[in-house]
Amino acid sequence: MLHLYDEGRSMPMARRILPAVIILFLAQHAAFEQQAFGQQAINWEGTVDSGKASARQSHRLVILFFSANWCPKCHQLENDLRNQPGAVTALEANFVPVKVNYDYYPNTAKQYGVTRLPTTVIIAPTPAGEVLGEITGALPVDEYLGKLNRVAATLSVVKRACMRRFRPALRSARQRQ
Repeated sequence: MLHLYDEGRSMPMARRILPAVIILFLAQHAAFEQQAFGQQAINWEGTVDSGKASARQSHRLVILFFSANWCPKCHQLENDLRNQPGAVTALEANFVPVKVNYDYYPNTAKQYGVTRLPTTVIIAPTPAGEVLGEITGALPVDEYLGKLNRVAATLSVVKRACMRRFRPALRSARQRQ
């Protein structure tokens, strides 16, 4: 027989078990909602520096998505990305996304010249984080991803051209080592 009151203890078992049951229920409910409504989770990196480090390791660029709790267009763009099938996968193929709260990090917003929301700043994964492009405003997802991918494609072309030009010098430097 199950006793909801554990003899020898002052706290009923129900009180000890209830928080775990609630957490389990909420986690399953959230997972069900994502599946039921077709939402994909965006794997936001925690900080700009960790985003750069992750991007360097995975040979991708960094996007800084500047938003705020009070910005309906920011929420709209983020929800549209999560709801369109394949959009998050397409985004994360070339970019490491970092969500930056405009209100909490005003110096970061100022550093990248952000004055309107939503703004996405595309940066190189270098320590200096050179700005490679910017998208201001909420766009349809296809247009948004198109602009991001044009920056990635342009950088890829430049990178290949540089490699072709400097490949002989790199080979001779390796041979001297």
